[in-house]
Amino acid sequence: MSRRSRHLTGRASTAGSLFALAAAGVLAGAANTARAADAAAPVATAAPDTGPTTYAKDAPELETVVVTASRGTAAALAPATAPLTTREPASVINRTFIEDSVPDTGDYNEIVMFAPGVTAAPSSNGPGLGESEPTLRGFTDGEYNVTFDAIPFADTNDPTHHSTAYFPASTLGAVQIDRGPGDAGNLGQATYGGSINLFSRTLTDDAYLQQKATYGSWDTSNFVTTLQSGKISQLHDTRIAAGFQELDSSGALSFNHVHEYNQFLKIETPIDSHLTFSAFATHNSGTDNEPDNPGVTMAQEQKYGKNFSLTNNPASPTYYGYNTVSKETDLEYMRLKGNYDPGFSFEDSVYTYAYRNDTLSATDTTQDAAEVAAGTFPTDAVGSKAAPKGNLDVLGYDKLNEYRVFGNILRLKEDLGMVDVRAGLWYETAVTNRHRFDLDRTLDNAPNPIEKAPAIGPAPPANIQFQERSKWIHYEPFVDVDIKPFPGLTITPGVKYFNLDRKVDSPVNSKTRVEDTVSAETFQRTLAFASANYLIAHNWSAYAQYAQGFLAPPLSIFYVLAPGATELKPQTSTNYQVGSVYNTNKFTFDADYYYIELKNAIVKVTGSDSNPVEANDPGTSIYKGIEGEATYALYPGLAVFANGSTNSAEDSTHKQVAEAPTWVAAIGGIYKYNKVSVALLNKFIGPQWAIAGEPSNYKINPYNTSNLILGYDFGRIKAQIGIYDLFDNTNVTAITQNDGTAVFGGPAPSPLNNHDQYFFQPGRSVQFTLRATL
Repeated sequence: MSRRSRHLTGRASTAGSLFALAAAGVLAGAANTARAADAAAPVATAAPDTGPTTYAKDAPELETVVVTASRGTAAALAPATAPLTTREPASVINRTFIEDSVPDTGDYNEIVMFAPGVTAAPSSNGPGLGESEPTLRGFTDGEYNVTFDAIPFADTNDPTHHSTAYFPASTLGAVQIDRGPGDAGNLGQATYGGSINLFSRTLTDDAYLQQKATYGSWDTSNFVTTLQSGKISQLHDTRIAAGFQELDSSGALSFNHVHEYNQFLKIETPIDSHLTFSAFATHNSGTDNEPDNPGVTMAQEQKYGKNFSLTNNPASPTYYGYNTVSKETDLEYMRLKGNYDPGFSFEDSVYTYAYRNDTLSATDTTQDAAEVAAGTFPTDAVGSKAAPKGNLDVLGYDKLNEYRVFGNILRLKEDLGMVDVRAGLWYETAVTNRHRFDLDRTLDNAPNPIEKAPAIGPAPPANIQFQERSKWIHYEPFVDVDIKPFPGLTITPGVKYFNLDRKVDSPVNSKTRVEDTVSAETFQRTLAFASANYLIAHNWSAYAQYAQGFLAPPLSIFYVLAPGATELKPQTSTNYQVGSVYNTNKFTFDADYYYIELKNAIVKVTGSDSNPVEANDPGTSIYKGIEGEATYALYPGLAVFANGSTNSAEDSTHKQVAEAPTWVAAIGGIYKYNKVSVALLNKFIGPQWAIAGEPSNYKINPYNTSNLILGYDFGRIKAQIGIYDLFDNTNVTAITQNDGTAVFGGPAPSPLNNHDQYFFQPGRSVQFTLRATL
């Protein structure tokens, strides 16, 4: 581990501990003051925000994503329900499900896993112990949005995400999955694929302190402290919440150690009867041992097992000391909300978030059968691109990905009786710094000058693969109009203008290794929306949606010698959806049909130099399917549920796109009565292909995951045991293609490449949790 990595880890741990002590003292003092001022105030004996209809939602009349509770026994027990007021397919997951049915080490991947239309498998290193991005209807990460308290966040090279980098499950109060672009006021750079909307923990009126301690498989320990101040009368009924998490695990994969820390603070203050101020801050950090390009080759799996990843051999590129990833993130916002008669309201949110990934990695940890037998690796051979001069040292690189984003979201609403007008503006700037330097890992990370000179211009230092800086200015004005011609019917047309200005300033550009300080591109489009919701009865609604989607090309469009010479067009979509929601005390049900036309999908084609390059699919991809979910309460405290979807996601050659299962389903039962809670959850993922073209040797067969969670509440103390992947399945969930890339419309690679990397289910694991609430 480098000095810098040790420094980051130590700083995160120390800062987290000091932050925890300081916040605990402040909240304890505030709670004591409040109780002294009002001795009759009740003391919470359990976390108030774990009730079946409690959602982390502020000012739903202004937020684009409206989280509303479906009432009744079935809705209270359901893993996910759809709001009656929705205008597109949506599933709401509440805090009760997160507390009772999600691994204590989990992230949002484990939370959304059992919702309809979602493909998600635990990380091969264990639940929440490694990154794993869900797929929505076949749209992969980067083709849908992730938001936190209605603020979109994503990487700045393309809108992808890191599931473990920001918000562990302990920080979340609710999640809503929108399977569609939504209204014009739904924000994000990849709206056409839908949104996973995360919400912070609810602030409670009563004070409490909660401590959770978890121990489980692979020497996993997790400690979560949550503090709520309740209303502090001396501070104008201010409410404060804070949370602290420390996670440590050896991981399911060999020598994949995980050390993660998270802290959050949330404050809300009523300024007067019309204005409310709120603020939120979170910090996440950690250092993990993992390859930069993880996965196990088939030869390694046959020799060492499915859990092979790293070793303790310093002579090998798989040495855990040569493969470290240090990440540090933060997200903060301040929000002012106002509500004035006779119907005007506003909300203004200023925010910032940052991501820093310092990776020290061996160049290549893959092996084919011959290399496994000989104990060698692809980079060992003298004369290869990565080979050092005159020795067989372990080669590697130093990779940095660092960005800071600033933004403001203004929302306005005017209630005019039969018409509500909602308008606003999203404005955002970003600055990014990325590099990759070649190193000799054996010689204390000495520079390794192996890069070829660029085709044009002066040659940069030969140990620099790339050193790039980039920035963007992005803004979206929007307006939605809710027209209510008669009770029960709401028709919502809307329009949004998308503008993204990208610019690079790279001393050494990626791929080309030439200097590029002038390239810039502007992507813009006006998008139209129309939706309707009709309340057929008090517990039954129907909806329809038309929406246009847009996704700007990634930063890689600049990784060519002549940026702009071959124009890469933004991806666009046209979405059509209809559905219905029904809810009674004992039964909840919703179903929908969707049809999406996607144009200009970015695919790989053969370039002029015979290497694959990015281009637009000249045809139209069609995504369509039927989705549904239902929960039935057999009697109070016991409910059974099922959901499923068919997902046809075909490119213009009528082949299923990569990583899009043809169907997904879930089934199970939840019992929660008196002191006992039981959840049995089963998720089934249908067949899919790891790369385009449906090649048989890249087909991923159906697999399933079953979780059993048992809990008993003693009052102030609750004990819970979770058995994840109950039946110890270790099937293939993903494949990374190496040694060449299949190109669009071309023949599938065959036979299977020897250095392709496989990912497997982690197998059965157990976590035991004690939760004490005061």
